[in-house]
Formats: sequence, structure tokens, C-alpha cells
Amino acid sequence: MTDTKKRRRRARSTLTGLLCLAVLAPWLLCMGLLTAAVAQGEGNALAIRYGDQARQQAIQSSLPWGQVDGWGWSARYFLGASGLFDAMGNPLGGSWQDFLALEYLTQEEYEAEVETSGRYARAILDRSCLTEGTQRDMESGYFDLNRKPLRLEGVLEDAIFTPRTISFWSTGAQNPTWVQIYNDPTAIHPQAHTVTLYATRYHACCPPEHTPLTYRGTRYDSLSQLVETLGPDLLNADAPVQLWSWPNLLVGTAVSTDQGILVCGVWADMWPLVWERLWWVYLLTLGLCVLLIVELRRVLIRELLSPIQQLSQALDTRQKWLLLRPSQACRWQEGHKLQAQFQAHGAEYREQKDEIQRLNQALTYAKAAEEHRRTFTSHMAHELKTPLAVIHSYAQGLQEHIAEDKREKYLATICSEAERMNGMVLELLDLSRLEAGRVKLRRETFSLSDLTRSTLEKLAPSLEAKGLRLSTALEDPSPVLADRGRMAQVVENLLTNAVKYTPAGGNIQVEVAQTRRHTTLRVANDCPPISQEELDQLFEPFYRREDAAPGEGTGLGLAIVGHIMQLHGGRCEASATPSGVQFTVTL
Repeated sequence: MTDTKKRRRRARSTLTGLLCLAVLAPWLLCMGLLTAAVAQGEGNALAIRYGDQARQQAIQSSLPWGQVDGWGWSARYFLGASGLFDAMGNPLGGSWQDFLALEYLTQEEYEAEVETSGRYARAILDRSCLTEGTQRDMESGYFDLNRKPLRLEGVLEDAIFTPRTISFWSTGAQNPTWVQIYNDPTAIHPQAHTVTLYATRYHACCPPEHTPLTYRGTRYDSLSQLVETLGPDLLNADAPVQLWSWPNLLVGTAVSTDQGILVCGVWADMWPLVWERLWWVYLLTLGLCVLLIVELRRVLIRELLSPIQQLSQALDTRQKWLLLRPSQACRWQEGHKLQAQFQAHGAEYREQKDEIQRLNQALTYAKAAEEHRRTFTSHMAHELKTPLAVIHSYAQGLQEHIAEDKREKYLATICSEAERMNGMVLELLDLSRLEAGRVKLRRETFSLSDLTRSTLEKLAPSLEAKGLRLSTALEDPSPVLADRGRMAQVVENLLTNAVKYTPAGGNIQVEVAQTRRHTTLRVANDCPPISQEELDQLFEPFYRREDAAPGEGTGLGLAIVGHIMQLHGGRCEASATPSGVQFTVTL
């Protein structure tokens, strides 16, 4: 019970999902491999670039500890940090600290404008004690570029200077003076021996505050902390080392200096870097994949799913035949075979149904044969009486040589009435065979629109002679499965009837429309109003309206139409319109 109630997935959505998986999974794999290859190439380029930069920085910096400052920066997609280590791997300092590397002078040397003293120190700073403008200048590197004399007051111990105040010489005001940029009253003990130093050559290490990062599952507060942690492992690296923490890359470089071993680290965010290089490749290949999915989906649905859906719809609606347009015919063997087998079973079913219909009609005819015989005899006598009387009177006149000057006219009338009687007899015989169920249909698929169009071409002279206005709406291709000869008889009878009974200058509308299950032919024409009672009698044999002209039709055409449609399993009906009447046949 559970299995029967379980809702099954639709084939279209499942097929679409499988196609997306089949196409997009390899695309993701290929793009992943391409991304990894490009990232590896970019990593190699970064290693070479920043390895050279680290060596160049160490060579160009003449100020001890100045090279550390060169790596306290951040840029688009990159972060930089560096530190000095001794040979044992102990950190001596780095960009995880804020400091000033300077060559200091005494007051006497400064006033004497001595350029170099050969004495160096490193002033350890507390960033919070810097003025806001100075901190911003140090972070951006502007502090070193716009170099001004500094005065530092604090304690000097073994080249490590602990400042209490730092000021720079400002010449911008009207009265040049020392402007304080750093003040840390608690940095040194009140009893400590302080000194005042001056500096004209210095470098500031005050890198921008870096955001936290995660390297191989471990979180670090900054890149400087990561360099401080990994520095001892990189001391013996002869070449730049690429340390991947996908999708990020750390490039480590070790360079020997007089103060120790300088370890530089560059943290690269590879995702945006690779996206900037490959975005057009991603979008182009993704677009091609989408087009491939759409085309494959269209082909598979047309060649595999459509035949199944066509058969399912036909079974749901109890159809036994598929009316397929040329574009719906399958090219693949399996789908084509499925359609052909269903058509073969449908043809067999149609033949059986036609035979049953014919036998039922014959049985009905046999039951009512006597009544039909009497009615038929009465109608025959009535319909043949007029042409026979005309022929007899005209022939008698010729025999007695009456009105010899009208001989040709009499002969033409006799021939015309004889032809009318012959046509009536043929129609009577045809109707008799239809009623008796002795007509077997030879079904085939053809276009009802094309058949209607060719019949209208035959009736064009009659339309022009009466000045009738014709409007058509023939939907193509409107295929039907029927007996072409009999359907031609239906179309011709309906159109001829419309031309015959439409007054001169009137309108005729012809329409062929097709739905998923049925094909319909509608013929409407102008004529005097018709009551519902008369509409119900139009398909009876020998029925003609009271206002019909003598000799105007036999009254058998619509009856034949009704029997042909009944034999096909279709239907025909007549309905009144504001301007006349409309006949509708449906297959």
C-alpha cells in the first residue's frame, strides 16, 4: 500500500537533474583543477617576487632593524610581516612589535649637525601612546617619507630604548618648536636615569592592524603572530617556501643579516586573485555547459521521453492513434519503434472498431429494413416523379413534332433531367450502401486543411459566379486518420451545399481547427433563418426546406455526410448563426 501511494518523481525534472550532475560535475572538477594549477603558478610567481624583495630589502637597508619595517604592510589580496631570529630560532623582534629603529645623536652632536654617529638603538613603542595623526602616518609609511628630526626622552639599555616622550621639530608654525607625538608617563620608573636622544635617520615599524586568520586549522590573531610562530622552522630555507592552507598561501623567506636571520612572510588570499585571472573562463565555460545541458535535454526529451508521454496521453484519453506532426516523429530507433508499434495496434483496433460499427449499422438497417423500404419507395417515387414527367412530356412533344424550332432546347432539358436522375440514383445507391453497413473504410493519415483547400479551388468558379465572399482559417497541418475518399465527399457536399444555398453576394466562412484530441471542420454560410426543428431534420434523407427552388438538390447530400461521419466514429451537427447556418463535423 505504501509503495502504491508513494509519489514518484517526474521524468523531466529527474532527467534535468541528472544532466546537470553529469555536465556540471566534470565542469566543477575541471575548473577546480584549473584553479589549482593557476593558483600554483601564482604561488610560484609570488615566491620568486617576494623572495627577491626580501633579499633586496635586507641589502638596501643600512639601518639595523630597518628591514623589518619594510614588511609591515598590507595590500590588495596580500598581507606582509617579518621578524628577526637568532641562529637558535629565538625571536629577537619583528613586525609583531611597534618600534622605531634609529641612529641616535647626543644633543651636542645634533646641534653640531653631525650626520652619522654609528650608534643605533631600537625604541619600543606603545601604539596607544601615539597621537592619532602620527599613528596613521606610521601605518601608511608617510612618517618615514616625511622625515623630520626627532627628540626622544627615556631609558637606554643595550641598544633598547624605552621612550617616555617623543617629539619632532616642526617648522610649520610661525615659531618653530618641538611637537610631542608620543607620551607614556608610566613607561619608566620615576627614579630611573633618563637620557635625551636625537635622531635624523630612523625607520618606523608600526604595521596596520591585521585581521585574524586561520592557518591549517589554527587561528592566529595576525600574520605577525603566525610569522613569529613559524619563523624558527624557516631559518634554514635556502629558497622561498610555499606553505598552502587552501585556498590561502603563505610564502616564507629567510635572509641572513648582521642582526640575525630575517624571516619574511607574505599571506596571499588566492580566491580573489585567481578569480580576477579566470572569471571570464568560469563564465564562458559555464555558459557553454548550460547550452550543452539545454540541447541535450531537448534531444533526450524529444527522442526518449516524448514517445512515452505521447503514448501515456493517448491511453489517458483513450486514443488509439497518434496524430503526429513531422517534427514529432522520432529519429532514434527505440522511440520510432514504440510509435510505430502503437500505430500498428491502433490501426488494428480501428479496423475492428470500423467493422463493429459497420455490422451494428447493418444490423440496425436490417431491423428497420421494411420501414425503410416503404419510406424509401415513397421518397423515390416522389423525387423521380418530377424529372420523369418532364422527360415524358418533352419526349412526347418531340415525337409529335410539336414546336420543331425548340427541338434542341427540349433535347437539352431531357438530357439535363436524365443526368439529374442518374445523380439521384447514384446518391441513393451510395446512401443505401452506407445505411446497410456495406461500406468499408480505408483509413490513412492526411491533412484535412489541404483537402479543404483543394475542394475550394474546384468551387472557385461557382463562388465567383454568385459573387460570394469567402473567408478561411485552415490550421496546418491538421492531420486526421480517416478514409480520404469519403472525407472528400463530406467536404465537397458541405461546401457545395453552402455555395448552393447562399444568396448572391453573401458570405461563407470555412475553418479547420485541431485540438489535442479532435480535428474539426466548420462551414458557415448566410441564408434565411432556420428553426431548431428544421435544423434537426437537415441530415434526414430527401429533406429540403420549403422555400427551396424546384430541382434544387436531391436532399441526400447531408444525409450521406451524416452516415459517413457516423461510420468514422465522428459526429456532425448543424446550428443557427445570426446570419444563417453553420455545419460542424468532428473527427
